Amino acid sequence: MKTLTTTKIIEATVAATAILAGAAVIIPAAGILAAVGLVAGGLVAMAALESKGRAY
Repeated sequence: MKTLTTTKIIEATVAATAILAGAAVIIPAAGILAAVGLVAGGLVAMAALESKGRAY
């Protein structure tokens, strides 16, 4: 019985570690993508304003 409990604890620890590791990889990647999106959006907006300014 004790072995079974120990195995379950180890499995739970491994699963929790895997979830945390996955989150540690996915969350920064999403943050980087959001930052890239913001920068790209800003550049597009600036380019649009520039072209409008030069059209006059």
